[in-house]
Amino acid sequence: MDADREEKITRQHCLLAHHQLPGAELLAGYAKQLKYRDETNREGHAAKVYFNALFGMDFTRSKECALNAALNYGYSILLSLMNREISANGFLTQLEFTTTICLIPSILPAISWSRFGLWWTPWYMICVLRNLAKKKR
Repeated sequence: MDADREEKITRQHCLLAHHQLPGAELLAGYAKQLKYRDETNREGHAAKVYFNALFGMDFTRSKECALNAALNYGYSILLSLMNREISANGFLTQLEFTTTICLIPSILPAISWSRFGLWWTPWYMICVLRNLAKKKR
């Protein structure tokens, strides 16, 4: 699971660096500082830096607002699409649930990217999942 955390923070770093937003280097450092079970809460610190860089210093994920509702909606659609692909390829989502959840953290930045007009990213991930499923057959 620590590899998933590192992957998520690395992808967040890449997004911020690509758009030349503040905090990118800080995220790169957090990814390298991860310890077993994230005892130093690097993932939490990275999330704060990431979302503040994208949406402003007043933004928090716990705030009830349209932006959080949109992010939650995007996450749920992405999870639903992933579960549909898993089912379509003959796997039971009830048994493969942890697989879906494990994939989500590394592609969560795809939802945030939509702010920058990159709506294709979740669809690209579905294509990747389809290809992975075909290779398993």
